[in-house]
Amino acid sequence: MPVTGKVAINRRIYLNGIDFTGTSTSQTLSIGFEAADATVMGDTTKVSVPGLMTAEVSLAGYVTEGATGSDATLKTLSGTAVYCTLGTDTNASGETAYIIKGNGFSYNMPQALGEIPTYEFEVLPDQVEGVVRGTVLLDATSNLTASGVGTGRQLGAVASGESIYAMLQILSAGGTTFNAVIQSDDNAGFSSALTRASFSEVTTGSGSQYILPVAGPFTDDYWRVSYTIVGSGPYKVHIVMGID
Repeated sequence: MPVTGKVAINRRIYLNGIDFTGTSTSQTLSIGFEAADATVMGDTTKVSVPGLMTAEVSLAGYVTEGATGSDATLKTLSGTAVYCTLGTDTNASGETAYIIKGNGFSYNMPQALGEIPTYEFEVLPDQVEGVVRGTVLLDATSNLTASGVGTGRQLGAVASGESIYAMLQILSAGGTTFNAVIQSDDNAGFSSALTRASFSEVTTGSGSQYILPVAGPFTDDYWRVSYTIVGSGPYKVHIVMGID
């Protein structure tokens, strides 16, 4: 099978509305399962079956100083709620991205003589879903100054037992208010679009939001973001939606 992956050059990661791409050197997503012992009498080899799922996101990079530097920011995120969006490429619209609602569990800052100080930060999920694989519906490559809609994506229907998940990263906010909703329809033209989930209103500052799972089934298979801006903006936001 030929290799189709891209060399990691500009993989973006957002934590609570803060872009760590400019300081990070590596980003690691780990998904696994605890090994539950299933060995019984007569077995000559220990038998294991998948137990509870485990997941974590870790990032490493170079320390930057100051009130808004990586050191001060990661110290603040330690031991508190962290909303993480991890891109598989540049986090552009239509690309795959992972969303993790969790907590900052560890922050390390190794320092060695003659070398630039580095950081290591770990996020563990606090939701039963662990990690959700989704699609970028609205990217943060441009400043939004007027109401509009994102590109519609055919992500598929939501079966019974599945839910939709969405995460909003607010990298910068201006104007008066910003409101965004997730819409679905059965056609690419969204002639009869229905709102399936709504984010809370955004005013100023950076931050992030996570929509609690919205249970299916939904037969619509096209999805998009519709947003309303009051005031001139600009707003720089990033929205990912997943079905799981």
